[in-house]
Amino acid sequence: MKDIVIRQTMLGGSYPLYTENSDSYKVPLYAEKARMTPLFYAYVQEEHTGEFTVLWSDWLAAIEADVTKMEKMTFGQSEVEVK
Repeated sequence: MKDIVIRQTMLGGSYPLYTENSDSYKVPLYAEKARMTPLFYAYVQEEHTGEFTVLWSDWLAAIEADVTKMEKMTFGQSEVEVK
């Protein structure tokens, strides 16, 4: 995940796990990106060996239905160490 975050930062100029506390219209967009990045990473890690037989939308729906598993995957910035 660290490599992905660094590459996305280098490509887009913004830190993908960044959330902002302001009145900007971008705040919900940043929050959604920060929430989805670790989930997408987990999806790729689980599905790459199975040649992606489960669609991202189906996988996400199953994860979001399982609150316990979802909490383990959506870790906050404090748990993501990017150096």
